[in-house]
Amino acid sequence: MNIVWTVTTVAALVALTVTNPQAVLSVCVESGAQALTMSLGLCGVYCLWMGIFQVAENCKLVGKLSQCLGGLNKFLYGNVTQAALDYVSLNFASNLLGVGNAATPSAIAAIKQTEKGEKLSRAGAMLFVVNATGVQLVPTTVIGLRASLGSANPSDVLLPNFLSTLVTAVLGVALVFVCYGKANQPTCTQAAQEKPRDNAQECLTLQTKRREKKTTISKQRGAEQNKSKRAVLRKKHG
Repeated sequence: MNIVWTVTTVAALVALTVTNPQAVLSVCVESGAQALTMSLGLCGVYCLWMGIFQVAENCKLVGKLSQCLGGLNKFLYGNVTQAALDYVSLNFASNLLGVGNAATPSAIAAIKQTEKGEKLSRAGAMLFVVNATGVQLVPTTVIGLRASLGSANPSDVLLPNFLSTLVTAVLGVALVFVCYGKANQPTCTQAAQEKPRDNAQECLTLQTKRREKKTTISKQRGAEQNKSKRAVLRKKHG
């Protein structure tokens, strides 16, 4: 991205220098002033939401949010660590509220949990697509920009923005399923390693039931064999 931005900036300056050399300095100064004004206008919005997310994390609400989104996260991302699911849930909430800068740190933390090799995994691809095309219920950034630029009704983009992001998110997720297939669900042992307190007992119970089932089947087979042996002995002595 650094290379892309550098090339774009240099190309724009060269084009402006060739077409209108006198306007280069004035355009740079005006653009810098506008960028600073816009940044200050958005600073309060981001401070508010990032503070709310920090309080939510300190109050363990992020873990509860991860539990509420557990089914959706497993369907989308499959077998990933619990830490990755927590960051993904926070990223989803940030995107839902349209706070892009607040979603970036959680997305970076989640991608560090999902990507261990050089090749992009399915979970990493899904995270990238969901983060780029995430559903926005309240586009906070857009509303803040419109308010800072003097819009008469900054929030009149709520419905169009929600519908457009919903469509792009569905299409993006569908393309990931087409390219990578269905997500691999976590096994019982992996789940117990990620949530030892919550899942260890569940896994132990499941394993116990399997052993009991095998024992019952073995007893039934042994009883049938004994019955057949007795029948054969009766025939011989009869």
